[in-house]
Formats: sequence, structure tokens, C-alpha cells
Amino acid sequence: MEPVAAIEEATRNRIRPIFMSPLKSVIGMFPDVGFPGKGSGFIAALALSSWVGCRCPRF
Repeated sequence: MEPVAAIEEATRNRIRPIFMSPLKSVIGMFPDVGFPGKGSGFIAALALSSWVGCRCPRF
């Protein structure tokens, strides 16, 4: 298999899991960030920092 074809095939196979991992984390933490309840200050801060980290990739 030629290198370009191998890269294209690998990209098609791996692109969805690469994007789904941070997306599910952002969606799962949204209730903690958007609707903090009584006594959830620490959890909301932790979720917010993780949420921003997933949404803003570092280069």
C-alpha cells in the first residue's frame, strides 16, 4: 500500500473516535458547569477547567 493511501485510510478510521472523546466529555460536564447546585463549587470549578481544556485545544 502506498503511503498516501495508507494515511487516507488511517484518517478515515480514526477521525471519529478522536473527535468523539472530547465531545462526550464536554457534553457530560455541561450540567455541572451550566447548572451548579448547592455545595457543588469544587465540582463546578473542576468541570469548568476540564470543559474549557477540551474545547480549546493546545497547539
